[in-house]
Amino acid sequence: MNGLTDIMAPVLTEFDTIQLAFLGAATIFGAVFRAYAGFGAGLFLVPIYSLFLSPSQAIVLVTLLNLPTTLQILPRVWHDIPWRRVAALNVMAAATIPIGVWLLVRVDGDALTRVIGVLVIALAVLLLSGWRYRGPQALPQDLVIGMAAGLISGATGMGGPPIVLYFLSGTAATVMVRAAFIVSFFFITVVTFASLVTAGLVALPDVLRFAVLLPAYAIGTWLGSALFQRTKDHDRLFRTVALCALMVVGVVAVAH
Repeated sequence: MNGLTDIMAPVLTEFDTIQLAFLGAATIFGAVFRAYAGFGAGLFLVPIYSLFLSPSQAIVLVTLLNLPTTLQILPRVWHDIPWRRVAALNVMAAATIPIGVWLLVRVDGDALTRVIGVLVIALAVLLLSGWRYRGPQALPQDLVIGMAAGLISGATGMGGPPIVLYFLSGTAATVMVRAAFIVSFFFITVVTFASLVTAGLVALPDVLRFAVLLPAYAIGTWLGSALFQRTKDHDRLFRTVALCALMVVGVVAVAH
């Protein structure tokens, strides 16, 4: 026991009791939203964690928390995942992320982020008005959205909005949309984690912080999943929550 205490001591002494309670509560809230909507933990938690950690440490922590807790959700959504569409979209995204990184060093990244932010806000407002895309959502459209997500992710780190807007713009059932979000962002999380490890950004203190906050994140994930099960027939509520979260992303991007 003393050995475990000695190992955990650097993290337990890194924050005082009030800070640790605040981080625990924030972690539960972020996990609830992410389990309910299928995305968005980083939107809330990275800025919160960055109050106490460096931005890279905050990103590492959210990435670590998302990995095992996605496995907590997957069994319930497995049969709702549109595998053909998700596979094509994510393969194209992975293939085009390096091109986005290439663009990153050749264009004004801040200006590009602001332009994307404006587009995200405009499209979110349009969808909140009740508009839906009635055209086909087949392989060609999946590949185009995957390409857009990969390019934007590599160039700005904002690859999520194209995927979210694409699925929310259609008429697919809420359970399928959420399942598509969960598996798509799990794929992105795995790729991100591999990149962080390769870059040498994952260290023992990151793993210890993860171990301290994982119980709170797991509880939030359970609560968010239960909330979705109780409200999954309320399609308008789900879409409103998801689109409002996207608008926040857009506002943050424009103000960046």
